[in-house]
Amino acid sequence: MKPPKKKLLPRRLYIVGVLIVIVAVVAGGLFYHHYEYQNLTFHFSDGSGATMSRHNFNEMTAAEKQAFLHPVNENALHPCVGNPIDQCISTPSADFWPIGSEGATNPYLKYPTTSSPNEEMGRIINDASDTIQLKTSSGRIIAVDYPLDPVANFNTNYAAGYDFKIGIGDEIFVNYIGSMTNNTIRTNQIMTSTIVLKGNAKTGPVVKY
Repeated sequence: MKPPKKKLLPRRLYIVGVLIVIVAVVAGGLFYHHYEYQNLTFHFSDGSGATMSRHNFNEMTAAEKQAFLHPVNENALHPCVGNPIDQCISTPSADFWPIGSEGATNPYLKYPTTSSPNEEMGRIINDASDTIQLKTSSGRIIAVDYPLDPVANFNTNYAAGYDFKIGIGDEIFVNYIGSMTNNTIRTNQIMTSTIVLKGNAKTGPVVKY
């Protein structure tokens, strides 16, 4: 008597199952590659646009994304609020002080944040200790007092994330409450102070103004 033939159905099912898994993995990989490297089109408020793959956009740092997404016309000069003899730029920018968290605030601010701030902007000409001196567009020299050495603080703790350091010659924008005394903005007046960036750095690294 001949032995019964082995059933081949389970083996066939196993092979079919393996093939389904392989197809699913390959299809998933192709879908991911298509999704990750899909070109995205960005439209800016100045009418310009740019195209970049999702992968390249995701690889940007937060600061690089900020510079990329800001339209060029937002980097236009305007008379500084409260100091119309000087020219200011509001955006794009990177936090200079206060810094350390999203929406960081000055714990020493004396005035209510509902007060309308004044603006000033200038290039650093002296960054010694906790007071930096800025030369404005009109040629005025103003001082900004901080509760710490803001240049050393930025360069030590935050520069790596932006891929640049701060020093003499860089442009600082300050929002402050109240009036300057002897061309000095005190610590308890500062709402924000930021590093001014180039607004047209859309496809490359963040560039200081």
